[in-house]
Formats: sequence, C-alpha cells, structure tokens
Amino acid sequence: MVSEPEYGRFRFSADLFPRELHDLDSEEIQSLIAQHGLTAGGRGGYWFDRLSWFGVAGDMSYCRTCSASVQLDSVSFSPTRMLRLPLWTTPERPHGHVQPYLGAGPTLVFHRVSADFRPGSPITLSGWSPAVGWTVRAGLAVLISAHVALFSEWRFSQDRVAFRQHGIFGMGDSSRLDMTQTARHYLFGLSYRF
Repeated sequence: MVSEPEYGRFRFSADLFPRELHDLDSEEIQSLIAQHGLTAGGRGGYWFDRLSWFGVAGDMSYCRTCSASVQLDSVSFSPTRMLRLPLWTTPERPHGHVQPYLGAGPTLVFHRVSADFRPGSPITLSGWSPAVGWTVRAGLAVLISAHVALFSEWRFSQDRVAFRQHGIFGMGDSSRLDMTQTARHYLFGLSYRF
C-alpha cells in the first residue's frame, strides 16, 4: 500500500504568561508537509442480492504520517455506502468479472499527536485527539476466482486535528495544534468474497 498524506490549513499557538502568539512563516509550514506515511487496515462489507449494485462496508485503518516537526498516528473507523457496476457478467458470475465501485461516508478518527517545534518555537505537544471527518473512495475489483478478487482503490479523506495541551491541573503553559489533515491513499490487495 502506498500513502500520500498531505496537510493544509495550519494554526499553531501557545498561551503563555504573558500571552504570546507564535505564527509560523511559510518556510516553517512547508516543513510540516508529511514526507512519508504508512497505511494498513481492513474492510468488511455486504453487497445486497436484490440490489446487486448497492452495498455497505465498514473500514478500520491505521495511518502514520510524519514530517520534521509532527507525527500523527491515526486509527479510523468508516461506515461506508458502496455502489458498484457489474461488468462482463456470466451465468456463473452474475455480479461481473470486473467491478468498478464508489463509496462515501463519515469517518471517526483517533489521532495520537506528537509535535516538537523547537528551536523555532517553544511548543511541544503530545496526546490524543478525537476527530470526525469524511472519506470517499473509487476502485476496481477483478475476480480471479469465485471468491477471490484483486482490487486497486484510491481513497480521499479529510478530518480536523484539534489538540489542546494544558499545564498541570489546567494551570501554567497551554499549547494548541489546529490543522486539517487531508490524505490521498492508493491501495491495492486481495479481497475474499463469501
């Protein structure tokens, strides 16, 4: 699996005594764009017999994205409505040998945030951040047997990372990370169909 995560819309600040606002310039923001990533996961789903073009699926995936300053470990859960177009149908494969498909749905994401902007800024962050986002996907499945298919899929997802870290007992230094995570994944693998 190949993953090309991308980030946008950054806002970083720190609430210190006295209050200071740290804005990152364009050079610092450029260094936050993820340089590499890893994605793994699984999907279970069901295509309806009466409406063979419609199905539902549930995805669970893990994604790690890294830049020079930020590392995000994300676990996501995505209920998805799926549409497929059965092509090259035969009596033994009424749903087609080739099946292009589309899917879309909401995504619940849990991010493990680790960020260190030193020496340019005194901000360091570490902790968990829940988020809600959305995912769309388009793919192609090619059946190689009655139960096994090869698939290739492009997935686009977006969610917001909003993390606030407070000092001890809510007093002292407080830092915040707000950003929109946008990821494009190119996935491939084997699918087993019951």
